Amino acid sequence: MIKATWNQVRIESAQEVIAVHQRCYGRGQAILELEHYLPVLAQKPRAAKNAAVVRQLGSVWEEARQVLCGQRTDGYRELVKILLLHRSYPHHVLTAALKEALALGRPTATVVRQILLNASCKKPPQLPVSEALAGYVVEAADLARYDALLKEASQ
Repeated sequence: MIKATWNQVRIESAQEVIAVHQRCYGRGQAILELEHYLPVLAQKPRAAKNAAVVRQLGSVWEEARQVLCGQRTDGYRELVKILLLHRSYPHHVLTAALKEALALGRPTATVVRQILLNASCKKPPQLPVSEALAGYVVEAADLARYDALLKEASQ
């Protein structure tokens, strides 16, 4: 059953709400929901190159689309992997992570996922340090020693 009110359209089946959409009154306008396109994009990732739903997501997503699809032959697949993260993360959080990945020059699904995981991790509490240990300084190891050992071992 479809119920249309002045501001929304509801689709129901046996007392279960399947979908609720805001009504669009503008001529020639369309309201696109990314969640509806994710299964199709997962099946046909090449469609992400020119999908209107991807273009409406904002400038960060447009930049990622241009970078990924312009520089890599499989960039559209990587873009879809990032888009599919919408299933697990809210749009604004995912957009912030994508923006950070673009700033790092690594807009890949792996990097975006790692940024999201890093943001969700809690930092351990600071432990008090006794006065006896507070002045103790540990010198950094000279890693050149390991290179010398590797050279000797390979000869």
